[in-house]
Amino acid sequence: MKAQKAVYAGYYFLYRSDLLTELKIRLINSVLLPIWCYGGETFGMSENRCRHIQTIIDQANRMVAKVGKNAAMERIREELGISSVFLRTSTARERAFINCPASKTWIADLIKQPIKAKKSTWVTGCSRWIKKYCNQNATGQTVISLANRKAKNNKSKIQHWAISRNIINKGNWIGLTALHPTLRLGLQDVGRMRMGSYWTAQRLANAKIIDQKYKLFCLFCRLMTRETSGPLAIRLRFVAQSQNRND
Repeated sequence: MKAQKAVYAGYYFLYRSDLLTELKIRLINSVLLPIWCYGGETFGMSENRCRHIQTIIDQANRMVAKVGKNAAMERIREELGISSVFLRTSTARERAFINCPASKTWIADLIKQPIKAKKSTWVTGCSRWIKKYCNQNATGQTVISLANRKAKNNKSKIQHWAISRNIINKGNWIGLTALHPTLRLGLQDVGRMRMGSYWTAQRLANAKIIDQKYKLFCLFCRLMTRETSGPLAIRLRFVAQSQNRND
């Protein structure tokens, strides 16, 4: 409920197209994510429990990236530099499990003397997780194990394309939009290409918006070849260079 209210409160700010993408990302990371993940150390090691909150957060991510429901959200989160709820809460739970035994609160007693029951308790879940996924009981192992597991289980084509070209980290185009406001639209197109949400001529032809001949015809090159991100990026570079010469 609080996650949905937070999205509604920031809807106008996230949906505006005249604001920088960097400001929207900072709003999500510094304001909305702490609200969504408050108390996450109590449920952090279960991805199923985080799924409902993650679904609501993906609505805000789609507003920032301006993509539909069929977009690969894992790739979009990597491109925008927004961590998932599961990763954030799992890190908080790991930190609490390692640091809280020395604290003077009830959670220290719970860690030292866990309640025996048929179901897994807070402590047994953490210890089993660290024993199964982490190489050593130290801070930071959860992030490494989760990142490796996500990379192994992700089967999307755009993710494999980004890995093969070594562009899986946050894109530089987000910061460049603030330095070069006149190139904002072109930089946003570059971001859509990296996220796999750019409407190329082939995609428009598959959706029957334009003629079917454009499946094998590049509008930029004027050649009988498929329109891919390579010619588009080169074309955008030439346009930027010509604008600099004119200035």
